[in-house]
Amino acid sequence: MLSMEIMDTPLMSSITRYKALKADLPTPWFTVYPDLGNLTAWGSDVASELTLGARRSQPFI
Repeated sequence: MLSMEIMDTPLMSSITRYKALKADLPTPWFTVYPDLGNLTAWGSDVASELTLGARRSQPFI
């Protein structure tokens, strides 16, 4: 399994960007780890972003 963390780089700055990458890589093994701090730092609408990734996000344990 590969989980993309939302980071402080433009390539991986939002769940919206993850969804674009996911469209090119349609496998159930590619998921997203939504880092709330980085989503907030980018000025994203955090609630909307989390809704977009709700079915494909991985908790950090």
